[in-house]
This record gives sequence, C-alpha cells and structure tokens, in this order.
Amino acid sequence: MNHFNAGFVHPLTAFEHVLAFAAVGLLIGQHGLQKAQFLILIFPLAVALGAAGARALPGLPLVAATNLVSLILFGALTALAKPLPHAALLAFCCAFGLTHGYANGSATTAQTSMLAFAAGLFAATFLVVAYGAAAAQYLLQRKISWIDIAVRVAGSWIAAIGLMALAIGMRGGLGR
Repeated sequence: MNHFNAGFVHPLTAFEHVLAFAAVGLLIGQHGLQKAQFLILIFPLAVALGAAGARALPGLPLVAATNLVSLILFGALTALAKPLPHAALLAFCCAFGLTHGYANGSATTAQTSMLAFAAGLFAATFLVVAYGAAAAQYLLQRKISWIDIAVRVAGSWIAAIGLMALAIGMRGGLGR
C-alpha cells in the first residue's frame, strides 16, 4: 500500500477517528454550511498538521484519551443542537483535529512519506466531514420533525460511545 492510501485508510479503520469526523460533520451541518463551511477545511488541515507533529514531538501522553473526550464533546454538542460561537467551534476543531492527526501520524514509521500520508489523511477526513455536514444540512432543511431528533440522537450515541470507550480505556490504562 502506498503512503497516500495508508493515510487515507488509517483513520477510517478506527472508530475514535471516524466517529469524531462524522460528529464534526453533523455539528457543521446543524450550524449550517453558510455559517460554518470554513470548518470543512480547517478540521482536516488540523488533522494533517497533527500527523506531521507526531514526527516532530513523538510520545505525547494522553492523546488517545483526549481523542475519546473529543467524541464526547462533539457528540454532546450535536445532541444539544445549540448554536455555538464560531470562535468556539474553530477552537474545538483545531485542538481536536491536531490530536486526531497526531494519533494517526504516530502510527507511521520513519520510512513513511509524511507528506503523502498527511495528504491521504486530509482527503479521508475532508470527505467524512464534508459528507456528514452536507447530509445533516440537507436533511435538517427538509423540516421533517423526526430528522432533527435523529441527528441529535446520533450525536448522543457518539457521545455515549466515547464515554464508554474512555471508561474502559481508563480502567485498562489508556494513555500510559
């Protein structure tokens, strides 16, 4: 497998990444693409930069636990469906994008082309976030009452999965 493909596939095979990316997409869709479309690029850029940071600063502690906390946060924000200031959305997306990218970049070896890996990682993240945002906005604009509830329930499930995984991980020593 080439390095671009490795970067593309890696986050899609780990629930803590793909669920967080989907939750970011749902959250952007709830806020509306007109207001939050900048995050569709910002989050994947932060993920790609975080992957490169794994080479520069190897061995940072508690990254896995932080990524699970992002599931809880993004899922809960989606479940609450309350508009947030753009600065808060930007801060959350940048901070957690960096940690998710770092975790993915930590899985590379010295022989991995970080540029190709980060490009694949960016592409996968962008697609999940963009499709999630577009789908959420499209469905929510239909003004069908149960759609809003379904999006919020999806957010609550993501938060619950993050909370369960964090509890299991803490019991087993996640992030040591």
